[in-house]
This record gives sequence, structure tokens and C-alpha cells, in this order.
Amino acid sequence: MPINLGKILLILLVYTSILCGYSFQMAVNNTNPMLGEKIVLTLDFIYDTLEDYDIEEPHFEAFEIKPLEDKTYQDQNGTWHVRLRYELRATKTGIITLTPLKTHIEMIAANYQDRYNRNKYLQKFDISTHALTLKVKPLPHSLKVIGSYALYASVDKQKVTMGEPVTLNVRLEGEGNMENLDFLTFHIPHVTIYEKSLSSYEKEFILLSDQNFTIPSLVFSYITQKDKEIRQLGTNTFHIVVHTAKDTTNKKPYAIDIYILCVFFFLLLFWYSVTLFKSLEYLDEKAYFLKQLKQTKNKEELLKKVVHFMHKNRQLKRLIYQLEDVDASKFKALKKEILTHF
Repeated sequence: MPINLGKILLILLVYTSILCGYSFQMAVNNTNPMLGEKIVLTLDFIYDTLEDYDIEEPHFEAFEIKPLEDKTYQDQNGTWHVRLRYELRATKTGIITLTPLKTHIEMIAANYQDRYNRNKYLQKFDISTHALTLKVKPLPHSLKVIGSYALYASVDKQKVTMGEPVTLNVRLEGEGNMENLDFLTFHIPHVTIYEKSLSSYEKEFILLSDQNFTIPSLVFSYITQKDKEIRQLGTNTFHIVVHTAKDTTNKKPYAIDIYILCVFFFLLLFWYSVTLFKSLEYLDEKAYFLKQLKQTKNKEELLKKVVHFMHKNRQLKRLIYQLEDVDASKFKALKKEILTHF
């Protein structure tokens, strides 16, 4: 029994000496937040020397979590610090406990660092943070949103013809616990409304009506993150004028329409004549040139006429190069093949 107790004491002594060089702490900047309010969770891992480590990712029930910072540095005493920061937002009220997090550590004691088979002395152990208890309060006046926001709205036009759509764009900027604009919807008498989400914080509405209508101000209230004050955001009101076809059509006299049509037809006919003349002129020039090529008697004469067209295409260039060294017996066949490229 004394032997077993001695071993236990020895093991405790070794692990106590090991753990003295390590620290893993968890803290938040606010233990009494409101529902959806941003709080910052900080994890501090401190160590002297180790082979490897793995810090457990935080996953807490009833909290949305987003990484903010991952920083590692060494202080003047040679001690290493790992700092991880996360943004937390509670999704329910009440007393909520943040469960302890672990860091998995692998290390070799200093007196075994220089051993040939040093991995034989690899120690693996975990250290944990303390649990944290938070009391999450509901937002006042039954509000659901907290943060810092700005709301913008614009329309593409305010005067339209009957049957012509008006596009309303609504955009929310800022940060907080609002995830999307699904809550943003409205009804206007005698107006057909189609809506589409462009992103989490931007919506587009298409509005159609056969009479004048007003797009009301879109309003929502929230609690400010900094001052915990109630703020209300609202967009501008837009008055849309819908004209009938008779109101918006300024028809020109019939005679003027005929005149414009005749001028257009004349210009079209003139363009066609000029194009046709140029085409015929080009065909005549091409026919004359081909006739000259056919009348050439030898490769020197043909070469002078076609050498300027070497860059017309790669195959013609190859044939012209062959023309320089072609035998008299093969000249006619080569000339015939060259003529096919004109």
C-alpha cells in the first residue's frame, strides 16, 4: 500500500509541475446581457513550451457565435500567449451556463528534450476553463432587435404609365441580432406587390397599379447596443403618379408620321444602293485580278502579283513559299491551287 501511495504522489507531483506552466481562462465582457445583445467571449491560453496543442471550439446552447480574433504572441519573459475572441448573442432569456472548454496539450519534459527517442516521453493531457453563468434579460417593450442600424429606401421612378412597374429598393445597414428583412412587408390598396430578397439585408419590391398610389414609410423599432435606448427607423414616403395611355401619349399629326417614314425609307434605299454599288465594284476588280493571274506564264510573274497577299491566310502563305522553288512541270498545278484563295 505505501508503494502504491508513493506512485500516486509522484504522478501528482509530475502533473502539478507540468500544469504550473500552463493556463487556460475564459471570460466575457458582460455577464448580464439583453436578448440578442453583442457580448465578447475571450479565451486566453498561456504556455511556456509544448509540442502541440488544440483549443476546443466554443459551441454553447442558446448562443449565436462568430469568430472575431485569433492572436498568438510571446511576452518579454518568453511565455507564449494565445488569445481567441468571439462575438456571442443570446437567443433566449434566463440563466444560461457556458460550459467549460478544453485545450488538448502534447508536451515533452525539458530533461527529455535531447533524448534520441524523445517521442517516447510525450505527455498528453487536457486543461479546462471554469464554467461561466450569464443572466440574459428580455428586451424592453417586447422588442426583438438590438444593435446599430440605418434604413434606406429608393424608387426607380415616381411617374409611370398604366401597367408600368415601379421598383422599390430597401436596404438595411449596420450590425445587431437581426438576421434578415423577412419581417419587412406591407399592403397598399389597389396595388399588386411582388417582393424579392437580394441579400440578407436588401429587398426589392415590384409594384403595379392602374391608379395613383402612395408607398408608405417602412418603420421598425430597436434598442441601441451602446446606450440601450429605443430608436425608430423609417423610410421616406413616395407618391406615385400613374398616367393613362391618353395622358402620356403626345401623338404627332398623321402627315408628319408619313413624312418621317418616307425619309427613313429613302435613307434605307440610299444605303442599300451604295452597298450594292461597292459590292459590284469589288466583284469587277476581283474578276479582273483573277484574269491577270490566270494569264501569267511563269512563277516569277505570278510571284510578283501574289506576294502582297502572303498574310491573307496561313495556307496561301505556304503555297507562295512553294512557288519560289517549284519545277516548271508542277507550276500549273500550283498556280491553280493558289487561284482558289482569291
